[in-house]
Amino acid sequence: SGLVLHPRHRAGGGVPGAGHRPCAHHPHLRRGHGRHEGHGGRLCDQRGGGLAAGGPPGLGHRRGRPGHGGRPGCHRRAVPALSVAACFIEGTTIIEDIGVCRKKETDRIEVMKSELTKLGACVEDGPDYLIIHGHSPLTADGNPNPEFTLHGGVVESYDDHRVAMSLAVLGLALKEPVTVKDAECCAVSFPDFFQVMKGIGAGFSLN
Repeated sequence: SGLVLHPRHRAGGGVPGAGHRPCAHHPHLRRGHGRHEGHGGRLCDQRGGGLAAGGPPGLGHRRGRPGHGGRPGCHRRAVPALSVAACFIEGTTIIEDIGVCRKKETDRIEVMKSELTKLGACVEDGPDYLIIHGHSPLTADGNPNPEFTLHGGVVESYDDHRVAMSLAVLGLALKEPVTVKDAECCAVSFPDFFQVMKGIGAGFSLN
């Protein structure tokens, strides 16, 4: 079994928006400034598609002053969850304009790189971005993908509720168990997280 997530593509090719600069780590990818986006930034993949963050598809690419057309920065709070999802997407995903994540409960950029790497993910980081080289667990014909390298293991939550919940959900898509230390910190924003998830069939066990 496996979890397959497909990015939403934007017609026309190329990373949406203007004023792009090449990514220092991957010259064939291009990074946009992102700070003019209505939802505080964007995600983009190497195949030229786009994932609008923080609202309905397309709104995240509408130019305008911050705060217009959506809640600025709302996708930054979802960086742990988005980086987990990117691990299951075939291709390279860039999550950019997220420097503020280094000043949250933890340095979420460094933490997600560290903990996802422990589980076999290929992740790079920069001052204000994450680059995740993901693979679908299954090939197009439904067979196991030999390039999918995620596996179980023990990870730290660093007492960050969003990190803990994201890593716990990641474990649901793997054959081997994932143990998240100090996962009770989920109660900061979702006191009944584990009970609710178990109620819909998640195989969580609390130690």
